[in-house]
Amino acid sequence: LAAPIEIASRGSRRFPFVVPEEAKAKAAALKASMANPLALIAPGGGWKNKLYPAHLWGEVAAGLAAMGLAPMILWGPEEESLADAVVRASSGQAKRAPQTSILELAALAWSRHEELIPFLDPGRFGME
Repeated sequence: LAAPIEIASRGSRRFPFVVPEEAKAKAAALKASMANPLALIAPGGGWKNKLYPAHLWGEVAAGLAAMGLAPMILWGPEEESLADAVVRASSGQAKRAPQTSILELAALAWSRHEELIPFLDPGRFGME
C-alpha cells in the first residue's frame, strides 16, 4: 500500500523507545520493595462500557496472589477510586500502584518478562 508514496524504497523505519534512567531506578526500587514478582493489573479503560467490574478484578488479584504473585493495581487520571475498589475487592491481596508517569510505567512493566499484565483495553498502552 505504501509503494505509491515510495516508502518501500526508503527502507524500514525505527522509532526507539528510550526509558530514562530515573524511571528505571524508580521501577527497580518499587520492584525491590515487593516480596514476589509483580502482576500489574490495569482495570481502567477509555470507555466505561469496556470496564470489567472492580469486584471481579479483585477476584483476579486474589487469585494471582494465591499463585505467589504480587498484584499491583495501575490507575490513571480519575481512576483512583476504581483502583481502591479493586484493592478492597481483593481482600487486601493487591496494592494500589503509586502515581507513575508513562515512562515509569514502561520501566515497571517491561523490564522483566516473567511478570503478568492483565488489562482489557490495549489501546490505553499503545498495544493495539
